Amino acid sequence: MMTLEAVRQLTPDDGTLRRAESLANPRKWIIAERNERALWGECSGSGSEPYRAIVDMNGPAYKCTCPIKRFPCKHTLALLLMVADNPSQNFAQNIQPQYVTDWIEARDKGTAAKSVPRTEEQIAKSEATKEKKWAERLESMTEGITDVQHRLLDMLREGVAYLENVPPQYFSDFAARLVDAKLGGLSKRVKSWAHFKAKYPDNWYEKLLAEIGSLYLFTKAFQSFDAIPEALQDDLFVQSGVTIKKEELLAQKGIEDDWFVLGQVETREEDNLTSRRVWLVGRETGKMVLVLDFAFGNMGFPSAWLTGSAYRAEVVHYPSAYPLRVAVRTVDMAKPFAQIVGYQNFTQFLNTYSNAVGQNPWLMDFPVLVAHVVPVFSNKNFILIDKNKDELPMRADYDLGWKLIAMSGGNPIAIFGEWQNGELYPLSIFAEGRFLKL
Repeated sequence: MMTLEAVRQLTPDDGTLRRAESLANPRKWIIAERNERALWGECSGSGSEPYRAIVDMNGPAYKCTCPIKRFPCKHTLALLLMVADNPSQNFAQNIQPQYVTDWIEARDKGTAAKSVPRTEEQIAKSEATKEKKWAERLESMTEGITDVQHRLLDMLREGVAYLENVPPQYFSDFAARLVDAKLGGLSKRVKSWAHFKAKYPDNWYEKLLAEIGSLYLFTKAFQSFDAIPEALQDDLFVQSGVTIKKEELLAQKGIEDDWFVLGQVETREEDNLTSRRVWLVGRETGKMVLVLDFAFGNMGFPSAWLTGSAYRAEVVHYPSAYPLRVAVRTVDMAKPFAQIVGYQNFTQFLNTYSNAVGQNPWLMDFPVLVAHVVPVFSNKNFILIDKNKDELPMRADYDLGWKLIAMSGGNPIAIFGEWQNGELYPLSIFAEGRFLKL
């Protein structure tokens, strides 16, 4: 059976975990039963009929009749918490009812169908279909890249003064054409330009010109695809929006270490899609890596990462000229870190960042953990000052900026965040021997 820590690791978010913990009591269930294969129970809810929750321990996999479709929901998670806490006291051993049997059998049939080996003819036909679809997509992408290049040059000819007055729809239309050209990764980037004036009121034009230049460089590299290194070709495809199957990566040997969760960011995308960036640092390797997950609707993320916790995990890097993103092969809880070492000054960080951008010019989010810094408010902006008295711009709203200043009390702290568009966006700090997420 699972441990309590392993169950908590499955939770999609802190709120679901809290609600599940309040339900993890057999007195709150009409029935709570189990056998060697499954857990099931019935719990009163807001409807006239009790909610039926099932957990297939072979997955684990979940089913519940409650309206929340983000799994595991609080009901299925509560069943797991109860079985991890005290299975003999919290559950009755029983023969599973028909609704549990039907669901388990349907799952087993689906698994069996997937495991049936394909014939050589089926494999060849599948590969031919894949190659045809890829050739069609590549042709569409190539045409789209040419269109992007022309539009960027038109922007520069019109000038920044023209771009200052265009409506947000101007960038949305540009982004929509990129989606049609199978360049979804570039589409998100272009659509964000509509918000630069609000996001960077003092120097939005500099940020936008830098973005236009970076994207133009991307188009030139794409048009010289065969002449660039293979690892950089992978970066071009990823930035374009081409996905790499995680299953292919997980067949490779990875890096096993104790990983500390430094911070994470959830971003609401279009079409009911949420992305989550989770930054980890290895105890033995000292490497910083990125776990990037996506959740559709209320389905929840495939795994839980609690900021400030440590996990023993094996991770595999996605191909890149400067690898940061990883896929996770195995994961379990680990002992917390006693100490984490970051950059000792801004020069050390900027040298590392320069080297990274030299290898992959299209890095969007870069991890920064720098020690001995003091947050201050200067010239209407929040900045960081290191022990060499060098300054680094920080992107923080009024509340967050003053919160950091109060936490530091004017004393040096270590701060972790993402480096984006020439600014550090803080996510967590180490102050007076404590780790605090922001």
